[in-house]
Amino acid sequence: MTPNLSPMLDKRLEVKEVWVFYTENMLPNAQRLETVYLNHGLRCKLCEVSTAFDALVLVDELRAHCEGLDMAQMAFNISCGTKIYAVATVMAFGQSDAAIYYVLPNDELAWLQPRGREGFNLSDTIKLDEFLMAHDVSMFTFTQYSEHETLFANLVIDFLAVKFIAMQRYRDLHDFSRLYHQKSLIQFSLTKQGYRLVEKPELQGDLLVSFLQQLAKKNLITLNVSTHHVVMREPAPNWQRLIIGGGWFEYWVYRTIKKLQQDITEIQDVAFGAKIHHENAMDEIDVMFLLNNQLVIIECKTGGTANVNHHIHRINSLRKSLGGVLSHAAYITTERLDKHSKFRTKAAQLQGLAIFDSHDLMKLEDNLRKWVLGKLSSEV
Repeated sequence: MTPNLSPMLDKRLEVKEVWVFYTENMLPNAQRLETVYLNHGLRCKLCEVSTAFDALVLVDELRAHCEGLDMAQMAFNISCGTKIYAVATVMAFGQSDAAIYYVLPNDELAWLQPRGREGFNLSDTIKLDEFLMAHDVSMFTFTQYSEHETLFANLVIDFLAVKFIAMQRYRDLHDFSRLYHQKSLIQFSLTKQGYRLVEKPELQGDLLVSFLQQLAKKNLITLNVSTHHVVMREPAPNWQRLIIGGGWFEYWVYRTIKKLQQDITEIQDVAFGAKIHHENAMDEIDVMFLLNNQLVIIECKTGGTANVNHHIHRINSLRKSLGGVLSHAAYITTERLDKHSKFRTKAAQLQGLAIFDSHDLMKLEDNLRKWVLGKLSSEV
């Protein structure tokens, strides 16, 4: 329902009051819109009509609601509701002094009446919470990291993940993350070949020890360090285990999108770790943001790719139900997708869902920038 929101929140329209025409079964949706308008300081009036599919009845009811008003002060949005509603609005007010407009898929506002009035592109004014409320999401929460959680996540990304990815040591990264996540007392022994992880001696551990030392310097963990051993004194707390178990990856993508937002102004609002209640079901979205008033959702996976097509189907269905056919989605994995897997996901790519695997992570920012800018250019 973005066309319900973006025109009203664009300051150029100088909206003072919004009337929402709704049928009885759509009252919850109308009330959610009312909440958004009121939060933006707009007066709002809910106007019930008996049908959305009988044009002649609608004409009479629309005229009755507006009887006695100065029509020159009215502007009707016909890009919302049913096609019959749009027809009825034009029939009811097409010969009056009222303005009538619609919103194109690229967020361009065009005037049907009065003729000759110049349209314009709507401002990127909608926030994620407002978008979700208007799209039938009854409850939602976004993850907010504390100062310590943010510091830990950034250290995992910058001193561990990025370096392992650059060396293409994806399996070592997964193995260490799994041990850390399992509340293990991480132990390293110094050998002639360097540090080795006690639980997995074949895993070269110099970089991992350096990472633990960085955590200790920031007082995030405590270490026992001797001539030949480095040992964590106690298991990692639960919040660290959640981050290193996969939370770091969605935070990395979130952090990258936030950085892109600095020079791609069409990126409006960004969140990660979202939990939503939609269509009587709970769901999770790793990263989500608005791009030119359209929803973008990203699935981030650090595990194996055995169920890659299941994940792709889920996120594709979710983006359509939440944001409609103009929304966008991406699937990002730390695994390497072989040719067979990429062939199987071709259909998803054709549906507008981008796929990034471990090879693409080495230039994550560049690849996400290219993808976002590609979506913007396709709207022109």
